[in-house]
Amino acid sequence: MKQLVEGFRAAHQVGRVLVCSGYTPEEVSLPLELVDDFLAKPFSGDVLAQRIWQLLVPAPLAAEQELALRPVHSAKPLPPGEI
Repeated sequence: MKQLVEGFRAAHQVGRVLVCSGYTPEEVSLPLELVDDFLAKPFSGDVLAQRIWQLLVPAPLAAEQELALRPVHSAKPLPPGEI
């Protein structure tokens, strides 16, 4: 697995690496500093989606997206003149 990750990193310097495995990183000889995230099995689809989101969307943008997805009634009203 280490060679696979290193090969991917060499070909795609800006690519993100999420490793999902039923084995521990030690069992597959994978130094965690080579990957962006490690997800141990079993996991739910929701957990996988959240981890992928965290890797692909920069933190400030993710926070903005989360705010944009909140119901309108939870937003603070704008002060007069800022509409």
